[in-house]
Amino acid sequence: MIHVGDTQESERVEIPIFHTGVFGQSGVGKTKLLKYMISQVVNEGYSVLIFDAKITGPEFEDIGLEIPFYLEESTDPDVFRSLIEGMRPRGKGNMERYRGGFIEVCDPGDGKPAKDFKEIGERLDEKLTDKKIRGYTRSMYSEIKRDYRKLMELLSDHKFAPEVMGGGEKIIRMPTWKLPNLNLQGLIVASTTEYALKYLRKVIVLVDEAPNFVSQKEFNPAKSSLQRLDAQGRKGEVFGWYSGQTITGFDKANMKNLWYWIMGREMERNEAKDVYETQSSKVLKIDEIKTLKVRQFIVSTPDITKLVTVPKIEEKELFPRGSWEGLIRGTEQEAYQRAPSPEDWEDVYQRAEEVLSKA
Repeated sequence: MIHVGDTQESERVEIPIFHTGVFGQSGVGKTKLLKYMISQVVNEGYSVLIFDAKITGPEFEDIGLEIPFYLEESTDPDVFRSLIEGMRPRGKGNMERYRGGFIEVCDPGDGKPAKDFKEIGERLDEKLTDKKIRGYTRSMYSEIKRDYRKLMELLSDHKFAPEVMGGGEKIIRMPTWKLPNLNLQGLIVASTTEYALKYLRKVIVLVDEAPNFVSQKEFNPAKSSLQRLDAQGRKGEVFGWYSGQTITGFDKANMKNLWYWIMGREMERNEAKDVYETQSSKVLKIDEIKTLKVRQFIVSTPDITKLVTVPKIEEKELFPRGSWEGLIRGTEQEAYQRAPSPEDWEDVYQRAEEVLSKA
C-alpha cells in the first residue's frame, strides 16, 4: 500500500500498487505527488520506468538515471504512416489518402513484409526507379520518400539501446520530450512497454502526458501496447501509472483497467464534469472540483472516494541521491552510479562540490 494523502479529519488514505491515473491541470501538484508515490514503491521493492514526455521540458530529470531510447522498428503500415505524418508541418500531417502506398512498401500481403525501416526505404527507391509508375502514384512515393529521409535524419540524432538498460538503478527514465515527433515517442513507449511485459517484473511504468498516447480520437503507436499493459501486467506485477492535465479524451479502452484515480482541480467545465463522473461516490460537485487547492486531490477507488491533501515533503527527503544527480556530469556521474559505500559517497560529494565551484 502507498500513502497518497490525508483527509480533513486526518484519516490516512492509502491505495494498493496497481494501475493508477493521476490527473489535474498544470500547477496542482501532480509531479510532486508522483515523486512521493515513486519513493514509496521503490521501498516496496519495485523499479520505476519513467517516460518523461512533457514537450515544454522535463518533469523528472532530478531523479533516477537517464537511459537511451529503446526502439523496435515497426513496419506495420499504419504505425509507419504515423511516423511519417509526424515529420510533416502542422496541418499537413494526414496522409491517409496514401494508405495503399504505405501498405505496398510495408506489408503488401505477399507474405514478405519489410523487416525494418531500411528495407522500407529500399522498396520506396524501387518504386521511384520503376518507369511504369507515373503521375499521382509516382508523386505519392516521392512525397513519402522525402519525409522518410527526414525521419531517418531524426533517428540518427539520438542514441538507441538494444535493450532496456538501467544498470541496476531502481528509477530509470527515458526523456521522450526530446523527440519532436509524438508518434515516434509513442513507438518508443510501445517498444519499451512490450519489453517490460516480456522481460521485467515488479516495475511501475509511468507515462507522463498520457492523453497524448491514449487519445480516444487520435492514433498513436503506444495505445495498443498500453492497453496490453493494463490488461496483462498484473501477472508480472508490471503496472501502469498515467499522468496528464485532463482525463477528457482519454481512451475508454485504456480507462477500464485503471482501478485507482487521483484527480486534482479542473477549471474547464467539461473536464471538471469528467472528473465528477469518474468518482465512484460523488463526493464533490462539479463547481467544487473547479475550486480545489494545490495538493488537494480526489482519490477514487472501486470502494471509496475521498478528498485528501498530499503531505508537503521536500524532494531531497524523498530522494537523497537525486539532488546530486542533476549536478554531476561525465566521470562524476559515473562515480555516482558506482558508489557502493559511505567512503565512495564522500568522494562523490567532493567531486560535486568541485563541479559547483566551477559553475
